[in-house]
Amino acid sequence: MLDQRYFENGHLSQTALDALAMGTLSPHDTHLLLIHLEHCPSCMDAYIATLDTVPLEQPPEDLEQHILEQVEQVSHSRNSSSVAIGFLKLAVAVCLTMLLFFANVFDRVFTSSEHLAQYLAVASEASGENQWAAFASGFQQGFSDLINRFNDLFNGDASNNETQTATPS
Repeated sequence: MLDQRYFENGHLSQTALDALAMGTLSPHDTHLLLIHLEHCPSCMDAYIATLDTVPLEQPPEDLEQHILEQVEQVSHSRNSSSVAIGFLKLAVAVCLTMLLFFANVFDRVFTSSEHLAQYLAVASEASGENQWAAFASGFQQGFSDLINRFNDLFNGDASNNETQTATPS
């Protein structure tokens, strides 16, 4: 049951408004007073005015230092884990590339692209469309250059790579 001093003429008293604003009421009393505020606009206006006069609670003096320490700790743990994850990703990429290279996947792709380019060239000649022939020829030459340069890179033949880039097409 609410204390009678919380009401005056059917409205909340200043004592009730102060206690509600300061948070010193029991949960049950707070709930009952908030229900009254929902239905009484004049009490709600008085409560809002009371909230403006209530002094704000001051944070602890070491709060800023505590927050900075937590941020530094979290950022340090993320930096070290992100470096480890980045290194792991790089190691996996290198291993997969070497696996593909030594399994001759790139040569097979090159051979497949030659067959595709030849098929496109034959199909375009049969239909009389020069656009397909130009596309097939350009595709075959570009992919051949890419595979050859990639193989030269792994074989350590830098001179072949330099002469190919220096030679005009």
